Amino acid sequence: QPDGALVEQLFDTRGDPHERQDRARHEPETLARLATEAERYLETRPDWGESPKREISELELNHLRALGYAIP
Repeated sequence: QPDGALVEQLFDTRGDPHERQDRARHEPETLARLATEAERYLETRPDWGESPKREISELELNHLRALGYAIP
């Protein structure tokens, strides 16, 4: 969305593998249940703990920029 608004969509990947028919309006309970489940999942910490920290050299930063990453 250009204005940054959140758009939630729901698709039946078995019956509509190309995701052409948004089911969100027809199945609001399912959408709400899955949204709650996703939020709960995102609040948990992964089993492997925190990601290791690593210093990145200026050359590596430039390589990432060349690949299209938005690096300050």
